Order: sequence, then C-alpha cells, then structure tokens
Amino acid sequence: MSTRPAGHAHGLARRLRGAILLGCTASLMFAVPGFALPSHGTTAAVDRQTRIHRATATEALFQPTCQSGQTLFLSGAVRAFKMTDSSDQQAAFVCSSASAAPVVIDNPGPAVQVEAGDFHIRGGRLGFVLSDFGLGTGPGGDTELGWVDLQTGEVALGLLNAGPGNGPPQLPDDVVSYAFAPDGTTAVIAGTTCEVVATLAVRARPDGGGYRLGLPVVLFTARHGGLVHWSITITTTTVKWRGADGAKGSAPLLGGSPGTPAHTRNC
Repeated sequence: MSTRPAGHAHGLARRLRGAILLGCTASLMFAVPGFALPSHGTTAAVDRQTRIHRATATEALFQPTCQSGQTLFLSGAVRAFKMTDSSDQQAAFVCSSASAAPVVIDNPGPAVQVEAGDFHIRGGRLGFVLSDFGLGTGPGGDTELGWVDLQTGEVALGLLNAGPGNGPPQLPDDVVSYAFAPDGTTAVIAGTTCEVVATLAVRARPDGGGYRLGLPVVLFTARHGGLVHWSITITTTTVKWRGADGAKGSAPLLGGSPGTPAHTRNC
C-alpha cells in the first residue's frame, strides 16, 4: 500500500510548491523572527539527518505513542504516523508493533512540512520516501529514500535527488519503487517517462550528514521508460528488473556510475 500521490502528479506538486515558495520567500523570510534559508550548497537534508539521530530529543518534544498522530501507513501491527506540536513543527514515526517504541524516521525542524509516503513492506523492512517541503527546505526541496528494520528498529536513509541547484544526485523522483538486499543495500527504479535503475549501498555507520545509504550508483537508464515498477529485486550480487514488453534486465552490484544528469542521460 502506498500513500504517496502517484506518477507525475506528485512531481508536479513538488515543483509547484518550490515555485510558490521561491516567489514568497523574499517577503516571508522577514516576517518570521530568526528565520533564514539554508545557505547555498547546504541542503536541509543534512540538518534533518542530524536531527533524526537525536531521537531522544525528538521523542521528548513530541512524546509519541504508537496510537498518536495522523496515520500515514497501516499494515497489521506496523504503523507509520505524523505528529504536529503546538508550534506546528512536525515529525514522522514508525511502530513495528502496537507495543513497540516509536522510531523517528523524519524530523525536519521548523518551517518544514513532513511529506512521507510510498510505504511498502519488503521482506523484513518498511521502506518509505521523504519529500518534505516548506520555507526551511529552500525552493524545491530534496527527495530521500529510507527503511526501518521491523525487527531491530534500525533506520537507514539515503538521498535520491538533492533538489534544484544542489548538485548530485539528481535521479528522477516522481515515482520510486525499491527493494532491499539482506544487508540493507537498496535498489530502485526511479522515474516514469525516463527511468533509472540504481543502487544505494548500505554503510556500517552514517556519514557526516547522517546517511546510512550511500549516493545512488546508476546501473541502467531507460531513456523512454518502459520498466515495470516493483519488478525490481536485489540479492547480495545482482539487481534484476523487467520491462513492460517482458524483457528481463540485470546488472551486478559492482560497477555503475554516479547519479548525475550526465550518467542518467538527463532523465
């Protein structure tokens, strides 16, 4: 079950939000005391990841239970939900069972609206996509992919699209499907009319921005689309997918190219 708008509607909505925010920022940034946009070249995602790993502080602020907030996803005992505090700050959480402690998956900070969706249980992990937006993200925002290990509560996040003007990666992000290897390495099909197959390797520890998943490595680009989303699978050695014409594709995990427009053939 996915709770994120499908197809071009989501990508268009995100671009429209970015355009609206860009037009409004000049007046609004002076109306909010202490507010400033992120400096050029510094994405809100870095700050977000740092805050996610300060889970104790987040839980103290929101005091979540597995019955709290607005439900984003529900499958059996697994529930994802969003909470908003008295100052309109938002955060998203996951409970792997009704008795489990909530795990923070997104806490973007002030002036940012949580947009978490594309929830799917794949094996023993719950995957999701984050496309938060607001004054705190700057124009356009970014798109991240993550998972929660439903046995251990471990959270891993990676960057799919850094947003306009922020450099790589720049994978298409209007529709994303994914699969997880046993170690958490993640394979994706990203895009619609132009589609990219890529992997995000899992790290033993987060990088300086808090990301457990590495930057996308592009394995294959279908310039005119035609791939079947959710046909993507991954093992310890190989990524496989299928085309709408029934053709099967595969690539070894080793190899590939960075997720830049040049390497995605400008998808």
